[in-house]
Amino acid sequence: MADENMQGNKALRRKSEEKADRGQYDVFLSYNSKDRERVIATGEQLKNLGIAVWSNEWELRPGLPRKSAIDKAVSNVKSAAIFIDASGVGNWQEREIDIFLDEANKRFLPVIPVLLPDAPDEPEFSRFLKVNTYVDFRVSDPDPMKQLIWGITGERLWENQHHVLIASLGESPVVISAMYDLLTQREGLKIDEVIVLYPKDLVRAYDLVREALPGGCNVWAKKLPFEDANSWRTACNFLQELHALLDTCQLRGDTVHLSLAGGRKSMAALMAWVAPLFTRIKHLYHVIDPDEDHFLTLKELTLGLSLTEREVAMHPNLDPLKLVDIPFEAGQQIDQQVISRLNAATDDDLDKMEYEEAEKARFMQDIEYGGKVLEVLVTQRVLDRFRMLSQQNRKAARQVRECLDRMCYTTELRNRSSDSLPPKDKPAKSAKSTSVDLHFFKGSGMPVQPVFYTRPKNIYTAWDSEVEQVVICELEMGENGQYRGLQEIAFAPGFSIQPAERLEDLPYVPPPKPVDSVLIVPLGKSPMVATQLYILLTRQEGRNIRQLVLVYPEWATEIANGADLIERALQEEANIPCSHVTIKDREDIDSAEACKDYQTALEDAIDEARKAHQGCTIDLALSGGRKGMTAMTIFAAQKKGLSYVYHTLITNQQLSEEIDVQATVEELKKLNDRMRHDRLFLREYEEDGPYTKFVLFKVPVFPTG
Repeated sequence: MADENMQGNKALRRKSEEKADRGQYDVFLSYNSKDRERVIATGEQLKNLGIAVWSNEWELRPGLPRKSAIDKAVSNVKSAAIFIDASGVGNWQEREIDIFLDEANKRFLPVIPVLLPDAPDEPEFSRFLKVNTYVDFRVSDPDPMKQLIWGITGERLWENQHHVLIASLGESPVVISAMYDLLTQREGLKIDEVIVLYPKDLVRAYDLVREALPGGCNVWAKKLPFEDANSWRTACNFLQELHALLDTCQLRGDTVHLSLAGGRKSMAALMAWVAPLFTRIKHLYHVIDPDEDHFLTLKELTLGLSLTEREVAMHPNLDPLKLVDIPFEAGQQIDQQVISRLNAATDDDLDKMEYEEAEKARFMQDIEYGGKVLEVLVTQRVLDRFRMLSQQNRKAARQVRECLDRMCYTTELRNRSSDSLPPKDKPAKSAKSTSVDLHFFKGSGMPVQPVFYTRPKNIYTAWDSEVEQVVICELEMGENGQYRGLQEIAFAPGFSIQPAERLEDLPYVPPPKPVDSVLIVPLGKSPMVATQLYILLTRQEGRNIRQLVLVYPEWATEIANGADLIERALQEEANIPCSHVTIKDREDIDSAEACKDYQTALEDAIDEARKAHQGCTIDLALSGGRKGMTAMTIFAAQKKGLSYVYHTLITNQQLSEEIDVQATVEELKKLNDRMRHDRLFLREYEEDGPYTKFVLFKVPVFPTG
């Protein structure tokens, strides 16, 4: 069941729904049922652009004759899109084609053949293609979605471009209004629309932004269902929300300006990663306040200032502010054919791919098609059984952990789940059998079958927006290929539906064989970024790090002092050599030229590491320095053919704020060696478990076009 809470322009979405309510459909989607998921995703994109869509998925009422419903739709629809993929034309689809071609002989009715990415060179309805111009999703030029919109509406919507600024909101709402002022006043741009992504605890901050921007600019927001992108679940959720917004802008043909400034730390890094996916993003920006006194926090704005003073503060003096136009050129765009191929990969395709390529395909599909991201909880029984499996078979335990991680996506749950045990079939006298529907999670390619339920509602009878959590309550391992049924599992001693831990609290299982690597970290004012990544890579990914390389501006004294602390700590703690790569004649990465110098230095560091440590993997940190550096890190990784970059997340907001204070060079210098090492290597913060408060987020890197 599709999620009704779709991202995108709410006004356009509402427009499409209102037309559908009146029975005024812009397009009929005709497709083989085997292609359902891909076509429905396209239909959702069209809805977000104000196009009313008729599809069996949404409009065919159960219990009524299918043919009569389709006949009625034909008389009301303005166009038809006939989707064809490798699965060919379905039986009902053949009838629909005949109906629409007959209707097109009676009135003006565009009937649009649409070739999906896996369509054969000679589609089986070639007689139809000889008559009507088709849309080809097997190529990226011309843009197939634009061509489809043109065929449906008769309008080239992208010719009336809007200039859109997309920004994430953090502790200071002033950053967004200052960015708008810099772009319109200093750069002379006309910004038609500002889209703000803001965490759920910053409603008032968004209100201040909306009040500060001029009335001629359309301002709207996407409220994020979390406070920070500080876990795997929330980071994926943020990427989904941002990807959907950018997808809408791409379809509309907007010129997009993406701000990396202002949002909470993780958001800037994730925004930089998304940028190369979209050709309509023309500029990436960061803004720096050298004096660090212009960007007042929400608390300072609302508690310490009068209304007039607040209005002034929201539009600070622009002279001291540095606008960084991060170099971003067409050559840094990701190869769209690669993305299309990965997005179109089926389960069979994934099984045949190399591990890294399959992992990238799943990541892209999760971001674009994964559905809502749920919080995953586990019972004590699952926790105990997973620990036992980790001790007995490390390889199998890693497979199980990867499988459980994927259970956060509603699409995965719906596609891979089978069998169910409704509440009435459970033992009535047992407290463990409260009213939940149990399901198997199958088809994951491993012998273990997780048993789960969702809450507060059952995923099979509710919309995505009505489901928040998935609770895994058994890992059914079976014996000799035989598995118990759900009823037997529910009756078994020790079975419980009560969650005990978050999935993140399950112990990580390092790979059976360590991997030699060189760790390269762009360094800012927090030295702990380097040691945090070192710990997570060694403990969770089984890395044997041969050398640490720190990259930072030559004249940045505070950062250089932090680099010296890291070098000494690593030498004393693990006897690992540490080298310094400095960006010559730079104190900060605060201009386009400085960004280019930084990327060049980073590329040289990668080349040197490969030369000095042949056969070693290069592990590159996504964040660590200025927010603007994250984009250049992505570009360097693309250019040098790295498979991944790594980002670290702190799952507890209060702990994250404490570390911001405690991990400065000044504070670290106050400690003796033992206390400093405990802090740098996270022992001070992980008394309760094996590094569960710190998360390693592996971000795939794709080749450029």
